[in-house]
Amino acid sequence: MRELPDFDLHIFDLDDTLINTREAYFSAQEKAVREVFPSLIGNSLLSSLQELRWLCQIFGSGHTESYFSAFVASRPDLQVMGRPLATLLTTGYQAAFLSNLKPLAGAMGYLHNLTNRSKKLALVSNGITASQVKKLHLTEFDTFFPPKHCFISEAYLPAQKKPSPHMVELACKSAGIDAGRSIFYGNSAEDILAGNLAGVATVLIGEDSGTEDKRPEIALPDFRFESWID
Repeated sequence: MRELPDFDLHIFDLDDTLINTREAYFSAQEKAVREVFPSLIGNSLLSSLQELRWLCQIFGSGHTESYFSAFVASRPDLQVMGRPLATLLTTGYQAAFLSNLKPLAGAMGYLHNLTNRSKKLALVSNGITASQVKKLHLTEFDTFFPPKHCFISEAYLPAQKKPSPHMVELACKSAGIDAGRSIFYGNSAEDILAGNLAGVATVLIGEDSGTEDKRPEIALPDFRFESWID
């Protein structure tokens, strides 16, 4: 177990904190594009995937058919008469994404260690409830996070999603544990800011993808883990 102060409540983000979401959806996007457009190879394939990833970021990864529709609309050179391309891409993507989804190395063991020490666990995640619940089930993290301990942004007002501290505060209140005895693990600036604003300790998981030198102190983590494995 990593050396941290002894917290009673451990709160976790889901995507790219406990599971390999970004890796899984990039891999699934590529598989779908290769299947629907087998003639795309080399630099043409790479540039198409870069465009698709940009559209995914703009629309949001949960709005799959929307960003695939935009991708198809932006590429008239790829049109094939009589084929519902966005639907084909979406169907291929969804099957590949679910099969590629898995826990990050060491994450399952970390949670087992906490439960063996009788620590309370909670999940705080931005996203669509049905989608996040399915991810939890497929990766078997639902054994650690039953519904009453899951706080997913679709159930709240848009202004209450991270980086708002609202869901982190709810997790503490539901567990009956003060913020000072709680810690939140996440992989993004939004996670760290939400935790810090809620008054809990924060841990940044993985590489920092932001411009830390421009961040205010309120957005900096208390601890950092490069991964779940020492």
